[in-house]
Amino acid sequence: MRQRDKKEHPGIKIFRRAVLASLLFFLVAPFPADAATLSSQAVADISRPGVVHIGVHAYGHAKIPRIKVNIRERLVAQVPNEFMEVPVDEYISGSGFAVEEGGYIMTSAHVVSQEAIKENLASESAISAIYESALFLNDAEMQEFLEDEENPFIDEVLRFVVERSTFDLRTDVRVLRSGGEAKTFPDLMGGGFPAEIVLAREGFLKDEDDVALLRIDAAPLPALRLGKSENLASGQRVYILGYPATAEIGPSDSREATFTSGIVSAVREDRSTGKRLFQTDAKVSQGSSGGPLLDENGEVIGIVTFQTDTLRRESGDNFAFALPVEAVTALLAEARITPAEGRFGTAFRQGFAFFLERRCSRALSSFQEARATHEAFPVEASLASYESVCRGWQEQGVARDSAFAKVRSALASSDRSFIYLLFGSIVFFLGFLVILLWLFRQMRRDELEIRHLEERVQKDEFRMRSHEFEEVKRYQALQEKRPRKTKPPEKPPQSFV
Repeated sequence: MRQRDKKEHPGIKIFRRAVLASLLFFLVAPFPADAATLSSQAVADISRPGVVHIGVHAYGHAKIPRIKVNIRERLVAQVPNEFMEVPVDEYISGSGFAVEEGGYIMTSAHVVSQEAIKENLASESAISAIYESALFLNDAEMQEFLEDEENPFIDEVLRFVVERSTFDLRTDVRVLRSGGEAKTFPDLMGGGFPAEIVLAREGFLKDEDDVALLRIDAAPLPALRLGKSENLASGQRVYILGYPATAEIGPSDSREATFTSGIVSAVREDRSTGKRLFQTDAKVSQGSSGGPLLDENGEVIGIVTFQTDTLRRESGDNFAFALPVEAVTALLAEARITPAEGRFGTAFRQGFAFFLERRCSRALSSFQEARATHEAFPVEASLASYESVCRGWQEQGVARDSAFAKVRSALASSDRSFIYLLFGSIVFFLGFLVILLWLFRQMRRDELEIRHLEERVQKDEFRMRSHEFEEVKRYQALQEKRPRKTKPPEKPPQSFV
């Protein structure tokens, strides 16, 4: 009798795979762990550790010419043989933010470049000459001069002074540490990380983007996530983090970046370069230059800069102007650096998503992973409040750490249309299972009938072969019982004589 191979029916494989795929879809897909929208407080908490305070010590000397200006005729001239000898020993403060956890930091070029220092040194002579000339303008001329927001004559005067000055300057760029007991700014500088200027747009005073890339010997940094600015428009909410000079009561007080919010009041286009600029009403001052402009997802969409000239800054214009983040990514590409959010940011986002769902065991685990950052960039203040709330929920027994609690939490946070869709999908899924079960039973029934027919055919074939064998044996037996016929002896041939 032939043995039938015991192979799984193809229909059973299809049924098993369909069930597994359906279960994976319904148990995993509806509940992503890191899709939470950040609150304004969470934007501050995820971004603040990665925003740094930059200090620059500029020293040396400069020789600045004395000039005369005629605003009415738009003329500027140098007074022969009259110079100012200016000793240089200045400390400059700015902001920056980590863009890659291996030690790379982005800031504004004018924060760290000698070109900005030269402009600042020349601005005193330029402003003095402009004010002196303005005394001879009538009211209408003065109003027209002050209302011209992009007055090229002011830039012309500054360039005139810079080009005719001589400078012998040295700079020491440092990324300052948070905390510490420094009582003076030089002491604060002394404890900072020496920063290498990897790449800077030195032509920022003319038409290049005001960005510079630094590197320090510290890792891993809590690098921020870079977004895109293409959809940013007037009226949208934005945030700025930085170290404005007006917020520094003393050197030891600037331990934490200042967080301000505002809206995009205008999207401008530079007339000379055609590049976009974002204007926001978020409160800032000069020390905020180089800090990040953030959206409501905590992603960097711009870098704060001051494109207005020194005269207008002196007049009290505190609007923030930011370059699009694409200026940052372009400089990084040129330096062959791939930006990526640091481990702190990715773990914080995941922990915050679990926190919103009250899945406290997972949240606390993620917040613990977020601590894997360099000790000079503390993250404890960004995590403490969430961890405290989570532990309180666990003590009160309201944390949702069980599987049933996860589903209940997800349903409670969903809108009604999603719930309808979910239950409709479940009904469809159950109906689909019933149909598959019916098909499976039909295939099993057909399979049993086929097997039964095969067994009957085998039995009939066996009986026929047995019957044929018995007939052959019977015939052979009859043949053996019959007497055999013998031939008579042959007579010898007769001979005739």
